[in-house]
Amino acid sequence: GRASGCVPASSPAACKMAAEGKGRSTEVYGFVSFLLTMVAFAMYLFWAYVPETWYVSYGITYYPDRYWAVAVPAWVFMAVGFYLVVYYATYLTNTPGLDDWRTITDNYAKGEQPTLGDLSKDTTILPVADIPISVVNRIMHQNSARGRQFRKPSLDG
Repeated sequence: GRASGCVPASSPAACKMAAEGKGRSTEVYGFVSFLLTMVAFAMYLFWAYVPETWYVSYGITYYPDRYWAVAVPAWVFMAVGFYLVVYYATYLTNTPGLDDWRTITDNYAKGEQPTLGDLSKDTTILPVADIPISVVNRIMHQNSARGRQFRKPSLDG
């Protein structure tokens, strides 16, 4: 019932976890992690901004050089930036081009399939989907002699 912390509309598994007290461990770990993070950040700020004379007056004689107060955040910032650039570059190099055989699709492919008209618009950003083989063939062979004979004549001349 309500005495165990179980809401009547919740699932039986949730009621069982609430009765055994298992659901609260994640909350406790999260709260303790938050507190430890705040204490570590406060210690970092104390170490980075308090003058050395205060350390000596409290009897603290061994602490890292102030160089690391700037170097570690700079290294972390550059490492995250490097990771993002490498991730994006890897993504771009692993994406097959429109004329690649791996972009051929079949009836079992998933996603909304774009039409040739959708692909010809320069301002449209299409959703990620497989391209039908008929659209790939039209794009790849529209400039060939055989492809030109099957194209509709344009109004431009």
